[in-house]
Amino acid sequence: MPKRIRHCKCAHMPDRENLLAFLGTLGLSERASNRLVSRLLERFPEGEHRHDRSLDYVTAPNADGHQHWSGPLPIGGGQPRVMRNGQRIPVAVWLWERAGNPAGIPLVRTCRDPHCIRPEHHALESASPEPVHAYAVDADGAERQVAHVVHHSPDGFEYGYGGSGPADLARSILVDYFGLHGAPERLSVSYQRFKWQFVASGDRTARSLEIPGAAIAGWVRHEQESVHG
Repeated sequence: MPKRIRHCKCAHMPDRENLLAFLGTLGLSERASNRLVSRLLERFPEGEHRHDRSLDYVTAPNADGHQHWSGPLPIGGGQPRVMRNGQRIPVAVWLWERAGNPAGIPLVRTCRDPHCIRPEHHALESASPEPVHAYAVDADGAERQVAHVVHHSPDGFEYGYGGSGPADLARSILVDYFGLHGAPERLSVSYQRFKWQFVASGDRTARSLEIPGAAIAGWVRHEQESVHG
């Protein structure tokens, strides 16, 4: 049988026999030693240690709060993964679950950094989300529904993260704002930048997301000035 090699220098909790032998050298009675060992092993199981080598590849948060993976990457590309319980799972999912968050539902990233793996920059994707509807309020105060111009997300709108549902919401709002329902491809400003500014930054646990018309107008003006100088 091959000899087991320890990959770190973390202290491991000794087994019951060794703990009892050590406490015996201190002059404790057998009863007292057994009670103390039982208490210790309840809190720190035999052989357990807290260090995980994979954590060595997780960077400290940068100035923007993002964390990245500095370890090996899949040869064919894609998300970095770690082996857990016989399965290779994405690093972001592993860190999310390791932080004590619920598992079993897909994660979505809530920040702009496509390589960020920080648990706080992710959220659970609802298994059965309520439909999201968008409404515009005209100058006369009349409310009307914003049509879904399907491009990324045939399942509908979303907000609060940087995925396909929020992208379609941002695009549809701008198409409505410019009146381009018959020709959405003529949209002259970046709906992805609009998404990150107003849609992805919303609280996805909130019941509603409001974007003031003045804020949209100011953003559009800034975008157009940036393009045309």
